[in-house]
Amino acid sequence: MLDLAISIINTNNKDFLKQCLESIFKQTGGIDCDVFVVDNASIDGSADMVKEHFPQVKLILNNERLGFTTNHNKVLKTTTAHFKMILNEDTVLEKDSIKGLLDFVKKHKEAGAVGPKMIFENGSFQHSAFYLPNLENELCKMLSSGLFSDKSRGIYGEEKCKDVFTPEWLNGACILFNSEALSDVGYLDENFFIFYEDADICKRLSDGGWRVYYYPDAKIIHYYSKSQKGKISQELIAVHYRSRLRYFLKHKGIIHLLILKILILLINLLKLIKWSLLFIFFGKTIGLQGIKKKLLISLTGMKVCFLDRKRFFL
Repeated sequence: MLDLAISIINTNNKDFLKQCLESIFKQTGGIDCDVFVVDNASIDGSADMVKEHFPQVKLILNNERLGFTTNHNKVLKTTTAHFKMILNEDTVLEKDSIKGLLDFVKKHKEAGAVGPKMIFENGSFQHSAFYLPNLENELCKMLSSGLFSDKSRGIYGEEKCKDVFTPEWLNGACILFNSEALSDVGYLDENFFIFYEDADICKRLSDGGWRVYYYPDAKIIHYYSKSQKGKISQELIAVHYRSRLRYFLKHKGIIHLLILKILILLINLLKLIKWSLLFIFFGKTIGLQGIKKKLLISLTGMKVCFLDRKRFFL
């Protein structure tokens, strides 16, 4: 049986995808590995680039844009590999990171999933291990980050991430799964289009008796929002809010969902007032684009929570 399958989704990120694939094939010699790229209806020539430079890649072409979970499940559900990795196209794997993750998960039979240490392009630490969402940390995240500790905001700090440990939630930009664990608890929940699907699968693994590990000896560069070229759409903001609400409904229940909705309404209402006043009195001084973005986020959050009647209870 195949040792490893790597699933990558690409949406118009040809250059990032190319360097990601280059980093993979530099270190997969000697590993029985299949690499899959699900091209999500890209129009930037990504598919042609893969065909020309990486003919060994198993390329799956979408005719329409599909969600993060649906795309990855196309690979996770069909490959028979012992271990299955989901990987963002905006990542570069550092030397021996794949081997390190594989060796670790093979040694720890109880491991359902393991994630690497993530760093920014300049080598600085990037948060990629989290506490599962609850009302307290979601509230702190919505408020000013400077007022609260990492733990209060649901984040494991850099000091904690220097050693192997078992976080509650791993960043879905790179997770290596034990296929037996996925067969046991199920694959990615396709009700999450994108966002919070990684929290959901990590919680289900833990609830099913599997352990989730953070392994800092394996490192990857994650370009994060750079791959979005600075663009943020109203629909993407709305999807993020919906996924947050869906997680609470699924794992916390209707009461916690309603409390979260009220918190989102109140906090975004206050932010809306704040940014509207800044826009009126200081717009030219502090930058119109930044204020417009803040206003868009606040308005979208309120709309998703209370004006989207068909999805009020998701």
